[in-house]
Amino acid sequence: DIYADQVYGRSVYVDDNIYHNGDTDTYIAFAADRQTFLAGGDEFIDFREATESYITLGNSNDTDTRMQGGAGYIFIQGSNGYIGINDATPSYPFEVNANTYIGGTLETSGNATFGGAVRINGTTTTGLVIASLATASSGLKLYNNSTTDNAYIYNHYSGNLEIGTNNATVLTMNGTSSTFAGNVTTGGQVTVPAGYSVNIGTSRIHSTATSYLLGGNV
Repeated sequence: DIYADQVYGRSVYVDDNIYHNGDTDTYIAFAADRQTFLAGGDEFIDFREATESYITLGNSNDTDTRMQGGAGYIFIQGSNGYIGINDATPSYPFEVNANTYIGGTLETSGNATFGGAVRINGTTTTGLVIASLATASSGLKLYNNSTTDNAYIYNHYSGNLEIGTNNATVLTMNGTSSTFAGNVTTGGQVTVPAGYSVNIGTSRIHSTATSYLLGGNV
């Protein structure tokens, strides 16, 4: 055994382990193409050369891993493998506690839930595009704090637009009143169901039975 400081000018060869003096469960272990670091009997780092060489941090025990860079860090929770970015107590498989920028495409095979407002920026050349699948069960719905049929704007996959109703032709609206500040031009007819009214300027048309206004400006 060597207890004093030693200086070696050449290589030192070790068959198995290098131990911390007086602490037999803290050591560096060597094997063929492999090196592991243990402290208190727990394996913290494992270097292994193989067809696909890799580094393992924490192994299979409940050891948290924290990789620090300045004030930011990546945290891996040893109990379940959850990953936190600037979050040392992640509650989900991947949790980010900071502003996030994605320069490429973000895809998800499930639902996306947002706890706050969602901001989508367009440009003067490309505008803003929100699209859904062109299938009979698809379309774009905008809900106002509800999922009932009378609380949404629905762009049907066929191109029809519904406002507060689930029975669209091209444009169907359902509400106590609808106001247009300019002209409403139609190439077909405007249907006024019985019991409803249409105000045109200072005039009012009240329908006691289903009425139709033919094409033109209203």
